[in-house]
Amino acid sequence: MLSRALLVSTLAAVVRAAEGEEPESGPGHWSRNDKILIAHAVFARGFPGHAALNGLSVVFIIIAFALGVTVVEGEFGQDFHHSLGLALLVLFLVQPLLGLAGHFWARPSPLTSAAPSWGLPRPNPIRILHILLGLTIVGLGYTQVINGLYIEWPNKSEAATETPLAVKIIFWILFALFIVAYVGTWIAQAIRGRGREGRASLSSAASSNNALVGTPKNAGARDMSSANV
Repeated sequence: MLSRALLVSTLAAVVRAAEGEEPESGPGHWSRNDKILIAHAVFARGFPGHAALNGLSVVFIIIAFALGVTVVEGEFGQDFHHSLGLALLVLFLVQPLLGLAGHFWARPSPLTSAAPSWGLPRPNPIRILHILLGLTIVGLGYTQVINGLYIEWPNKSEAATETPLAVKIIFWILFALFIVAYVGTWIAQAIRGRGREGRASLSSAASSNNALVGTPKNAGARDMSSANV
């Protein structure tokens, strides 16, 4: 959260600096075009969370798309960044619908069906598609950001400006943190899953052992009680 706040504050500082520059174009000056590019980058950032913020992410991606179309002034669709932005907009609109469908629709299984079933629970294909589409959006989203930072901004800037170095550095730090967190979560889940399986096996073995050992003891106690009588 600190790194995200730092990115926002950095971009805000760039905007404030841009407002203090002269409106004329030329190297070193921030034009209206550059300011829209900055706002476009801010609203195109990803947000954590899932269900609650998924809809909010859609709103922000729509704003980012609108700002991107505005900044090119009628030249939309002429390069890779434009086409990928449109594709991401469509995928972002489809993704929440898949999430809702996967949440409210479940295939019959021994645990969810009212009728008896001898089969094992089957995975929900909509949820699988939702997960795969989410990973696709993440990959394409990072591709879009990199393209915007290093190619689109320099090409579309009317004042011959470039993406601030601080923004590039912060982006790569956030990207590295995302990779570490994502891979670390997978590893932690795998370790916890193996631990649960191991504890379940030990518990089952202990229960079986207690049952086998307890039977002779109970029988012997009953025999001794009968003899005393």
